[in-house]
This record gives sequence, C-alpha cells and structure tokens, in this order.
Amino acid sequence: MKTELIGKIAIVALLAVALLTVPAFAWEIEEDIDLEVGTFSFIPSNNASASYTVDRMTDLGALQAAEDDNILTFNATDYWYDDYGSFYLVDINGVSDDYANNKAWFIYIDNVKTSYGLGLNDVEEDQTIQFRYYEYNTTTWEPITTTKYHEMDLNII
Repeated sequence: MKTELIGKIAIVALLAVALLTVPAFAWEIEEDIDLEVGTFSFIPSNNASASYTVDRMTDLGALQAAEDDNILTFNATDYWYDDYGSFYLVDINGVSDDYANNKAWFIYIDNVKTSYGLGLNDVEEDQTIQFRYYEYNTTTWEPITTTKYHEMDLNII
C-alpha cells in the first residue's frame, strides 16, 4: 500500500515537471492582409497623447491593418522612438514579452529577421511578415529558434 502511494506521487511529480518544461504551442495564425499605399496615425499604447504618422506599407502598417480587420490585437510603445525612430512591439493577442523567461517578439520578412524596429521595415505585395515569439540569448539578444511558442504570418496581397 505504501509502495503504491509512493509510486503515484512519483508519477504526479514527473507529470508536473514535464508540463513545466515542455512549452505549449499556443497559436499559429496566417492571414492575408491588403495594404494600401499611404499613411495612418499611430498612437502608442504607452503614450495616448502622442500620434505618429506611419507608412501603411510597413510591418506596423500590416499589424494595424490586421487589427482593423479583427484578426489580432497588439500593443506597441514609443519608449525607444527618440533613440531609434521605431516602435517597440509589446504584445500580440495578449502575449507579452516575458523578461523573466527571456521571451520576446521578433520580426521577420520572408523568413529573414529584420534589422530595424517596428515601423521601419518596408514591405511590398507578395511578401510575408512573420512575428515570432521566441526565447532569446541574454548575451547576444538573438532569438533561439529551436522552439516556436507563437507565430503570426501576415501575407501582403
């Protein structure tokens, strides 16, 4: 009886460890987005008194179009705008950067990681913007791409 109880406790403990160490793939979304040439006014989530004119044919323009089409929700800040001229993507569909676990959103265009921050990456028709939620290396800040947690692909049509 005692051995059986210890065995059950061991199984429960192993399952708990397995659940905590194996990431659950929460979502993968792929949608077509029709972007129009022009600009729009963007108000960052951290600064309601600010308004920026942003080109629609950018990664930020695609996110805004997807939100306008009720495909997703997102928040971006202007914390680094004065330094870099771009915005910082805080969350998509409520999935935020997780500094305690070294996870953040990364932006790719046609499977190539972008060199600039949100809003400075131009796109054109027939390209795909990929937003990937990855763990990152705390020394290099580069994504660790072996495990995808969330992904959002926006195909520009």
